[in-house]
Amino acid sequence: PVSGLTTSGAGGANFSYSWNKKRRVFFSYMGNGMDKDLVRNTKTTNFIEDGSYYQESDLTETRRDTTHSINFGVRYELDSTQSIFLDGGGSLTFSNAWGQTLTNSFVDDLKLNYLDRNNNQGGENGRLNARASWIKKFNGNKTVLKIGANGNVSQRESRLDWNNKSWFSSAPEETRETFFQSSTQENRRYSGNVSITQKLGKKYYLTPQFKVSSNLEKLIKEQGAPYSNDAIIDSLSPAFDRSHDFFNGGFNLKRSSESTQMNFTLMAEMNQTKTSLWGDGGMDNEKETFHLLPGFYIDWEYRSGHRLNLNYTTSLAQPTMSQLLPIADNNNSLNVFYGNRNLRPELQNNIFAHWIIFDQFSFTSLFTTLSATYTKDKINWSRIVNENLGQTATLVNVDDDYSARAGVDFSTPIKRLGIKINAGLKENWNRGISIVNGLENTNTNLTHGGSISIENRTKKKWDIIAGGSINLTDAKYSLQESLNNRYTNYTYYTEIRFTPNDKWDFFTSADVVNYNNQSFGESITVPLISAEITYFFLKNKRASLSLQGADLLNKNKGIQRVSEMNYLRETRTNIIGRYVMLSLKYRLNKFGGENKGIVIKGHR
Repeated sequence: PVSGLTTSGAGGANFSYSWNKKRRVFFSYMGNGMDKDLVRNTKTTNFIEDGSYYQESDLTETRRDTTHSINFGVRYELDSTQSIFLDGGGSLTFSNAWGQTLTNSFVDDLKLNYLDRNNNQGGENGRLNARASWIKKFNGNKTVLKIGANGNVSQRESRLDWNNKSWFSSAPEETRETFFQSSTQENRRYSGNVSITQKLGKKYYLTPQFKVSSNLEKLIKEQGAPYSNDAIIDSLSPAFDRSHDFFNGGFNLKRSSESTQMNFTLMAEMNQTKTSLWGDGGMDNEKETFHLLPGFYIDWEYRSGHRLNLNYTTSLAQPTMSQLLPIADNNNSLNVFYGNRNLRPELQNNIFAHWIIFDQFSFTSLFTTLSATYTKDKINWSRIVNENLGQTATLVNVDDDYSARAGVDFSTPIKRLGIKINAGLKENWNRGISIVNGLENTNTNLTHGGSISIENRTKKKWDIIAGGSINLTDAKYSLQESLNNRYTNYTYYTEIRFTPNDKWDFFTSADVVNYNNQSFGESITVPLISAEITYFFLKNKRASLSLQGADLLNKNKGIQRVSEMNYLRETRTNIIGRYVMLSLKYRLNKFGGENKGIVIKGHR
């Protein structure tokens, strides 16, 4: 679901000029804005080593964002062997948000804390970027040299004001606090790359490639009592710098034929990261890492309509500046967050297999996918929950994180009945580690999914489809095995389209989504019915007028249920309900077809 009630608008212009087929310049501007009113209710069951506790939070927020962006580029072919490419752009974003949050925490039915929070935040974010590349061909186009450079500069300024009223069962009275937090963050990143592609015989290509990058980030944050410069809290007002330099080099070997595409990659990556807090020089936080990053890609069409694809990649994910900052973020007195200067990068291994069979004579198809991801040094939370149910969370590296996915989709026509059947099965598994009060909690999620649908084959006037799906989630927590949970969601739907002639088109759909009450205490059913009538006119149906009604029963709900780390959570938000929209569409081109030309819409 799309949460909240949003009013948005956008407009822009694009200019492109080519003075011949080999040389072109272009420029574009886009402006967009959004106002969003959000009402959200969140219910969370948190698991700790000796039981669980329940937390409910209600949020009301208004947010406004406005962005102006420009992009430009040059394509310049110097001669038949060399070309220059230049791209760049920039953006300026203004954002403001006002909100109130009320949170209560319970053990059984006993309230142990609450927080009433009002906040006002705003910010400006500016960004400039440019990239250029030069491509040169040698040796009768058998050798291609590419040299590129990139630059990015950004600056963000923000301010957060909050007023908190909190209470803990161990304290006799309510606590009130009023603070502000302002920050300025700058980021400068520069990189260069060189690659040479050499053709080896008829089918093979070898590409040595090298890349260097330098990234410097600066953060200045101040926190204190508002309206008084003398009330700055030094321990919560850091000056934090992060520099990250890396060198990546290796080669790519490619084999290409009519039936087979193979690509083998071996890269070596060296990283140096250094942080400085309050000008301490960061010598104790200078880290150097070296990793080999292999990969391969194979695509094999072993017979007509039969294809096998296998892909393996490795990559590094560096911790961000906010993840490294070891200063408390305490604007929510129930949940205090810390970064960690000692975080290591995540090393991710991904493998993906895809098997496709399609019989062009019977129109039967089988799509099978299998993928898995292993992440070493996964960045996750270590939580300390005190006796009043206040939380302090610190980012740490945990040993491992695993996930796997499998799916089968089958489709075949039944000619005697004039129908087509589609069926699918999906399995998702994830095993992750979080730390609660110094103990490792292993959260394992296994989701089983199945779907089936039936549709008519002949669609001259009628196009009808009906089907359903079911998803069963099995969540397990090593910290409290007695609190393992299962919950089920299922959906069934139908769509009917009737096109009696070239002038008229009628469409209706019905969807029913059910969230059962296992683990969440309440079963929810969401029926959605919509309908649309379209009339085409002018030559080649260049214009059309449509009347659409969505969620005619006004029953739509914004709901999400998840299991992760050490909690089970249900989130509900306000969402647009029943509405009617009148649309006028007009295509500038004179030929038939859909999704072309200018679209003008109005709604109420």
